[in-house]
Amino acid sequence: MIIVIFEFTVKPGKQDVYFEIAKNMQSEVEKVDGFLGVERFQSTVKDNKFVSVSRWRDEAAVEVWRTQLDHREAQERGKQEIFETYTLRTVNVLRENVKKGA
Repeated sequence: MIIVIFEFTVKPGKQDVYFEIAKNMQSEVEKVDGFLGVERFQSTVKDNKFVSVSRWRDEAAVEVWRTQLDHREAQERGKQEIFETYTLRTVNVLRENVKKGA
């Protein structure tokens, strides 16, 4: 499994723009074979800081999404207009321990 961790801060007044783009991209990413899910979290310390964590079956699935045209355009718009800072990490899961509820 591959995990992509996207940590970012948004420019003032651009939070709604980011979430509108993310909402539009959701239906596209769900079409990618090997996409397992995504969650976004907001910092409790810094209002404009967020983390998006997506899960993928393998690197090939990540590559399909990374090169998808609409996603590339959204990334470029984010870099130019929305993100104040960002860090993107792609990691390979070595081990996973899960406790399931009742």
